[in-house]
Amino acid sequence: MKKRWNKFLALACAFVITLTSSVTAFASEVSPIDTPSSLSTVEQSSTESTNTFDVLYKDDALSRSTWIGNAGSSSLDYMESNRSFAWHINVTPVSAAYLTFVGQIDIYTTSTNAHKGTIYLSGGGFGTAGGVESLNGISLRSGTHYTAKYSGTATNVLGQVFTVVDGASIGFTYR
Repeated sequence: MKKRWNKFLALACAFVITLTSSVTAFASEVSPIDTPSSLSTVEQSSTESTNTFDVLYKDDALSRSTWIGNAGSSSLDYMESNRSFAWHINVTPVSAAYLTFVGQIDIYTTSTNAHKGTIYLSGGGFGTAGGVESLNGISLRSGTHYTAKYSGTATNVLGQVFTVVDGASIGFTYR
């Protein structure tokens, strides 16, 4: 039993040393300005600035969009068949730096801009996060057109912050 414990501790220490070396190497290679995100990078300084995004792909007929920024991409897709949203963020280059994402999708009527509800998002991974969230619990009328406004922030273990582009939204018809 003691031999197993010692072997486990040795492996755990080797893993931590390897991970620390990878994170340190990544931190020295990437500066906040060079950091690639549909996520935009927010520089932590006395004059905070946010990088801009362009819409790479947007198709309202298919109710999905992908936004590309200087540090990666984020996407939102309404899946009519199961009344849910697939969301994803990807920081490039993918690194050993673990990130945590917290965000939300706010649902509004297109005609009156009335807020119908909020879906909260969270996830994490090594340079990427994503998931599928249901519209259960939000009272929507079949055949009505809605707008889904997507927002959120990812923070990695190096302290770098990435945000979904302001104004990221898609239109969809609830069926």
